[in-house]
Amino acid sequence: MYVKILATRQHGNKMEKDIEAYLKRRVEAYGGACIKFVSPGMKGAPDRIVFLNDRLFFVEMKTPAGRLSKVQISYHKFLRRFGYTVAVLNSTEQINNFLDVIQPTRLPGTRY
Repeated sequence: MYVKILATRQHGNKMEKDIEAYLKRRVEAYGGACIKFVSPGMKGAPDRIVFLNDRLFFVEMKTPAGRLSKVQISYHKFLRRFGYTVAVLNSTEQINNFLDVIQPTRLPGTRY
């Protein structure tokens, strides 16, 4: 499954690392894990692996102006061939939408 959630507003000059840190905080607020993904010898690997509710998702982080490279597109196709979900997210709003899709219920006592 391929997930690309379209943004409805830009987020100024936020850097990719800021958006990535937001994803990590949000996933952990749901009791999940969001780990940095490194694939030695293979360029184009997604930035993060998200573990949530006994499921695994690959996430590529971009700035609002960022674009996937050809090698990233190829790697994402490779992962999807094996049934994995690959999400490309470029804003806090997209992260919120992504989590609404994969984790539709809110945690009690949280602002999310």
